[in-house]
Amino acid sequence: MPGVPLPDTGFAPFLRGDFTDDAAWQALVEEVGGDWVSVVADPSHHGLSMAELVALVPDGGHCAVLVVADAATFSSAERPLLLVDVREEPGRTLRVAAAAFPSVIGNLAIGNRGFDDYLVCLDDAGVYRLPARHLAALAQLQAAGRPAAPHSAYPSAVNETTPGLRVRPGGLADAPAILDMLDGAIVWMNARGNTEQWGTTPYSRKPGGVRRVEQYATEQDAFVAELDGVPVGALVLGSGPSPQMPIPPAAEPERYVRLLITDRRYAGRGIGAALLAHAVEETRRAGLTLLRVDCWAGGGGELVAYYERTGFTRTEPFLSGTWPGQVLARRVG
Repeated sequence: MPGVPLPDTGFAPFLRGDFTDDAAWQALVEEVGGDWVSVVADPSHHGLSMAELVALVPDGGHCAVLVVADAATFSSAERPLLLVDVREEPGRTLRVAAAAFPSVIGNLAIGNRGFDDYLVCLDDAGVYRLPARHLAALAQLQAAGRPAAPHSAYPSAVNETTPGLRVRPGGLADAPAILDMLDGAIVWMNARGNTEQWGTTPYSRKPGGVRRVEQYATEQDAFVAELDGVPVGALVLGSGPSPQMPIPPAAEPERYVRLLITDRRYAGRGIGAALLAHAVEETRRAGLTLLRVDCWAGGGGELVAYYERTGFTRTEPFLSGTWPGQVLARRVG
């Protein structure tokens, strides 16, 4: 009997392929579930071949890789996960140690790396483990008080809300927290091999970085997401794109997402989606029907795909120097 088809959530399905130890499964979900994955524990998937699993992926979906916790995963203290290629060469596999998994799945998701990049780096046991430079970067994250792989046990889909999360107006007093989120995002990207999107210099040390965030908080419409009173994300809305970007103005009044940032310590909890939902409500409250955003279009366009999953549609691509960008729009009813 074929397994239950996999949902197209926009995240890589994280499949339970071995049902002999519930406690070990729960511990593994706590360790690696969250960013980029959607947990699926359905007994109908037990014992299926790689080809059968790939066949369960919806046609035309966003899934590029399956993540399987099989018997081999639970037989080793390193919990090596099995990644199954869905897009490039469907059915081929890659075994990744749990400690390296957040880096690998993040790079695959945004297109910074492909299966081939990891297959040539397997050790004698046929497992990919983090190289020393990545371990050093993750140690830097931990030293800064930012866990290397913060995850909730059961990640929310991008359109779900998180209990205890509220969005409030922001102000100048929120600038330090926003800067901290921006700095943390750059360290997180760099630890996963992405140096193209925002560079390598902490945002708080970029020329004009602090002043820009202060202007966001005082001259634009800023909003802060709080989880149990702790700032965990920020949204800045303006009346149009940044004048520094080569983006043409809209032919009608609009609201424009000038900044969307979340704290990496709270990844996987739907905070970005909640802020985008707030942007939609603010656009509607202003009596407007057009909401736009722009983002980095490199790395395989996965960030563009994220916005598409939240209701935006691609409009104009652009280049800021050599930095590839994409404008997206959403109609608000």
